[in-house]
Amino acid sequence: MNRPASLPGARRSRGTEQAIAALIDNAIDARGRNGVTVRVTLDFAARSLAVEDDGLGMDPESLRGAVAAMRPPGGAPPAPGMPGLGMVGACSVLGRRFSVLTSTAESQVEHGVAHDGEAWLSGGCRPQDAFEATSAAKGRPWHGTRIHVSCPNVSLYRQQAGALLAKFGSRYARHLASGSARILVNGRPCVPAEPKLEGGRRPVHIELQDGKKITGWLGVMAEKSRLSCGLALYKGNRIVRISDGFGIRGHPSMSRVTGELHLDHVPTNPQKTRFFASSPEYAEAQQAFGASPVVRSALLDITRSSKETLGPLVKYVTTGNRDGKFRPNVGMSDARNIMAEASAFEFRHAGSPVRFDFVFGDGAGLYEIRKDGPGHLIEVDRNSHVFSAVR
Repeated sequence: MNRPASLPGARRSRGTEQAIAALIDNAIDARGRNGVTVRVTLDFAARSLAVEDDGLGMDPESLRGAVAAMRPPGGAPPAPGMPGLGMVGACSVLGRRFSVLTSTAESQVEHGVAHDGEAWLSGGCRPQDAFEATSAAKGRPWHGTRIHVSCPNVSLYRQQAGALLAKFGSRYARHLASGSARILVNGRPCVPAEPKLEGGRRPVHIELQDGKKITGWLGVMAEKSRLSCGLALYKGNRIVRISDGFGIRGHPSMSRVTGELHLDHVPTNPQKTRFFASSPEYAEAQQAFGASPVVRSALLDITRSSKETLGPLVKYVTTGNRDGKFRPNVGMSDARNIMAEASAFEFRHAGSPVRFDFVFGDGAGLYEIRKDGPGHLIEVDRNSHVFSAVR
């Protein structure tokens, strides 16, 4: 019998953060009326980790469905849409041995399964025995799901707890701020990341064909942030991905754009870990969002805020000193910001309108000035040798 080289999911490139996030997503999906508390514990000495929640929990049938998604050695892949692949897959990424204990509030019994991936792969147990199921009376009232992982496949290090606090504070800011979820990492609570926005949150409501719509909000951060930037793309109440350029891919201003979009009509894979980018629904949503007035307004505001950066260059090309080189007061930082953020805008010089634009020319000169209606057009060539140091 051919056996896989590793557990399903272990070959994936998802790291510790993504796998733990998948388990947190499951907990949030199974939250009760009063929300859910999720506790993530990284035990560096024991080389293990745990994710526990006080959500609705699972009954025996739901638990069997969850572990049934596990692919037996040499067997066929699980059918699309089979429940539990997210939980089992995430556990398999995190470690070679894991156990799940769960119970509902109404039940007097707690149900568990344990999996030893090393024994399974070495042929020490039959496929049907890959999971050892248990049931026992509750020692005290509780409900939720408790997952413990050992023999880790991922790195565990002491600075990790702080990094996860920051990243989960950004990823789950919406749930944390509303109180629908509370997340603790090694006993420390995650705080919702709330970057300072210029102009506050800008509502997004885009009507599509057949009554479908895109809702959410968009914001322009006062400062660039690699942690908070990007658009959180939701399906239902679950984050499918955090995109760095949905609808405005490749635009340099994305480092200051943040927000969340709900794409409930766009198809995803069964585990809700990615949208089908090739689907017509995804293409329509992406195009409609990129062309929407709220996006254009946000990008225009970012351009306007970069005018201070462009001030020395504007002064340079309008004072008659046109030898094709920067003056000393246009330094590396200014040049880098011009390359990264600037786009077309207009201003007035000596009472006449001047349009300032950036093009990818032949690199022969820094800029070109020509008559443009009642005013002038200044085109700065991004391919100029002046920018070579910051490309």
